[in-house]
Amino acid sequence: MNKHSARLRAAFHGRKGVKKRAAEFLLIDVSNSFTKLAFASRSRIGRASKIATPILTAERIARILHERNSATVVVSSVVPKKNRQIKRAAGNRKVIWLTSQSRLNVRIDYPNPKSIGADRLANAVAVAKLYGTPAIVIDFGTAVT
Repeated sequence: MNKHSARLRAAFHGRKGVKKRAAEFLLIDVSNSFTKLAFASRSRIGRASKIATPILTAERIARILHERNSATVVVSSVVPKKNRQIKRAAGNRKVIWLTSQSRLNVRIDYPNPKSIGADRLANAVAVAKLYGTPAIVIDFGTAVT
């Protein structure tokens, strides 16, 4: 078991003998280097774990979903190659993709909204909700563009 598998196991499977509650949502943020995952309800987001994006598989996601019986998967992805794996892992569960067409409660004033990465959309929604607008977000991911 590599260190990423051990971290995921600890975060999502918890300690032996401890009953895990169902989670309404599994939140997945797929970036170029790492994928972050967290269980959530409408009022609370659990502790996030991360796994290297290149080793993210449909099987891993399916195991995580099965473990907590999440009904809905919410995805912010800037790595289109991983989207098919997420869809496959979700099976019949509802999958919500964060895109420029999503109802975000944030006005997008940009020449080509479809070209905005889901990570930037998530940042805009979060800063507006948590701090209000106007605001500036600086995100130092794998690439600062």
